[in-house]
Amino acid sequence: PDVDGFCSTATIYLFLKKANYPMNRVRVFFHVDKMHSLKDEKLFKEIKKSNVELLITPDCCTNDEREIKMLLDMGKKVLTIDHHIKSEDNKLQNVYKNQNGELIYALVNNQLGEHCKDFCGGGVCWNFCVALLQKEWVHQDICAISNIADMMNINNDYYLRTLVNKGLDNITNQLF
Repeated sequence: PDVDGFCSTATIYLFLKKANYPMNRVRVFFHVDKMHSLKDEKLFKEIKKSNVELLITPDCCTNDEREIKMLLDMGKKVLTIDHHIKSEDNKLQNVYKNQNGELIYALVNNQLGEHCKDFCGGGVCWNFCVALLQKEWVHQDICAISNIADMMNINNDYYLRTLVNKGLDNITNQLF
C-alpha cells in the first residue's frame, strides 16, 4: 500500500546485502495497511519482542517519540531515515548517545536541512547510501519510482530531476 515505503526498505536492504552484511541477521517488518509509524500496535509489539538490536525505519517514524524512547529503554538502537516533517511538539533530539557515548539513535531527515527538500523517503535512503559510500550508487530506478509514486515535485530540484531521469533511463530492478 506504500510504494515509497517499500522502495525505501528495498534500498536499505540492497545496500546491506551489497555491503556483505550477514543477511541472516536482517529482519524486515511490514505494516498491513499504509502507515508511517510505529503506532501500529501489532507491529510495534512484534518489534519489541524481537531480538533486533538495530531497527532501521525507512520512510517513517520521525514523530514516533514515545515508541522510539521505549525501544531505546529496551536497549535497542534506532536509525530513522525519513522525509516527513518533524512536528513542533516532538522533543526527540536528532542524535542520542547512551552513558558510554555510544550512538543509540539517529534521525536522518531532509526536512531538517536546506538541501533535497523535495525528496521522498526512497530518495533520502538513496542519498544516505551515497553518503556512506562516498560515491554514486546503483538502484537509481528504485529511487526514481519511489519519488514518482510519492508524487514529489521534481521541478524544484535539478538534482532530483536528474536522478529520476537517470533511474527511468536505466530500470534494472526486475519488479519494475
